[in-house]
Amino acid sequence: METMQGALKNGRNVLDWINMPQTEFDGHIIGIREAMKKETLDLLLIYGYAFDSYGDVAYVTNFIPRLPRGALVALPIKGQPALFFDGSSRGIPSFKKTVSDADVIAVSDMVKDSIKYLTDRNLLQGRIGMVGLRQLMPYAQFTTLKEALSGCTVTEAKSIVADRRLLKSTREQDEIRRASRILHEIFEGVRGFSFPSLDEHSIQAFLYREARFSGAEDVRALVGKAIGEDWYLGPAEKKTIDEGQTVSLYLAVEFERYWAEAARTFRVENGLLVPADQVFEEAFRESAEAVKAGKTGSEVYGSIVQTLKTGGFEPLTAYGLGYGIGLSPEEPPRIAKEDSTRLIEGMTIALHLIVKSKNAGVLMKGETFLVTGAAPVALT
Repeated sequence: METMQGALKNGRNVLDWINMPQTEFDGHIIGIREAMKKETLDLLLIYGYAFDSYGDVAYVTNFIPRLPRGALVALPIKGQPALFFDGSSRGIPSFKKTVSDADVIAVSDMVKDSIKYLTDRNLLQGRIGMVGLRQLMPYAQFTTLKEALSGCTVTEAKSIVADRRLLKSTREQDEIRRASRILHEIFEGVRGFSFPSLDEHSIQAFLYREARFSGAEDVRALVGKAIGEDWYLGPAEKKTIDEGQTVSLYLAVEFERYWAEAARTFRVENGLLVPADQVFEEAFRESAEAVKAGKTGSEVYGSIVQTLKTGGFEPLTAYGLGYGIGLSPEEPPRIAKEDSTRLIEGMTIALHLIVKSKNAGVLMKGETFLVTGAAPVALT
């Protein structure tokens, strides 16, 4: 869910060494280094930025930017990784409590300071792989970095990390379950809650408050509703929700770096929000059964659309049907016509279906699923 967000990531920020011990990050690094050996890489540079594009950095170190700034991980084929972040050194003691085993360095000039560090340790030699630098690093910085690496063989290596992030370990799955549990409890709580004023901002405030109290690091919400003959999904506005009107709530939360998503549709009855998507429950369940290991994103898309039409619902696909989810709010694969990525057991998928019903209007329902060899497991 890449939607409007603040300029500060102001939620909970911890590393729970029970949920995610150092051995988990050691395993991530071992897998990456095995791939580095196959590609004969001596050093891997991994760059992340701001609030949606830090997943690769977090996969290795658990670090996330709290401001819209960059972070760079230097992972040599042997030895301790180094984490460079834009900011002041006064943040280092705090970051060391939330970062796995790495040398944490504050920089005022990302390229200049990191190059000096790596040069002093004789790491700028041989073959160097880049992950995210070309796509995310500011152009002026990237140009300077390329010049500094002119004496090395530099190659794109994005797949080295991306391929490993597709499959979630047991501990990663558990983190997504924890995020999913927050979503479940929030949607249970909103049913029948007496709002002082039943408008979109009040509902969004409820969602955010409950998520924060449950330990969410980040929260994002969208509201779906009908305007005349049209239906749209967007940020909450200062608009009242009238008696008898239906409203869809689309919510994503991040817990200990890992995201989950869900969506529900409610109807206003006697000033309260009551579930309005039960009529869609069976069709949603049957559609979700297509999310199986071995199928491509395109095949899942086709199967879901056909199931919905057979059930008498008109699928509205303008907002997509879903995508992978984990350290980023949106990850590969996508449940889309053109996606040929094959689903594998251990992937996690956020599925959101929007349909038009003859009697109930537009309904939206979403869950986060774990892909298995049989039926998917709904984590929310």
